Amino acid sequence: MGRYGKIAWGCAAFLVLVASEPAVAVAPANARVIVSLNRLHDVAQREIQLGLLCQVAALHPETIIHARELETGFRALDRRIVAFADDLGMEELQLRAAYARENEVALRGEVNDIDALAMILSEDFDREYWVFVVRDHQAASDLLLSVAGTDRRLDALIAEVLRLLDRSSRTAIAAVTSIRPSSLPQSPKASPRSQPPKIEDQTRRGVKKAP
Repeated sequence: MGRYGKIAWGCAAFLVLVASEPAVAVAPANARVIVSLNRLHDVAQREIQLGLLCQVAALHPETIIHARELETGFRALDRRIVAFADDLGMEELQLRAAYARENEVALRGEVNDIDALAMILSEDFDREYWVFVVRDHQAASDLLLSVAGTDRRLDALIAEVLRLLDRSSRTAIAAVTSIRPSSLPQSPKASPRSQPPKIEDQTRRGVKKAP
């Protein structure tokens, strides 16, 4: 199995794993926090996957350096997100499962996006990676802004994610603007991330406190 096949298989396995997890019981009072944590964790995981893919597929050193910084930055941040969830009595797999149940279509779209990017070879990959990053980061930033302010305990985490996305985007935008548009092949467009479920809807479904 080639390196791109392994990446695609891993993404598919991730979907199967989160979809098979048992229901997560959450106290209604923490519903806002859980929605925000789910969103933060998904963004971090996606950027980690994107960084890992680029490190094995890119040709240019500057692209690989960006991808490595993207992966390491979001991996460290994701550890903080998971630790916060653990303090609330939620394990990482439960956190993923809670997000997957509400956003199955969006998750499949994200996997398809990564698969499409992984199929691009040689220097074309480097060019398409920069375009993909700009679109992906914009969608992620818009999504996180929609859940910002739900709980002051999460403000620092959300601000840090937005900071990492902004820093990464600036580098990607500079790279894109240095490329002549006519030299770019058609880029796989990053799927728009789904909007977070309304808190009152999630609470109405009768979530229970974790054992």
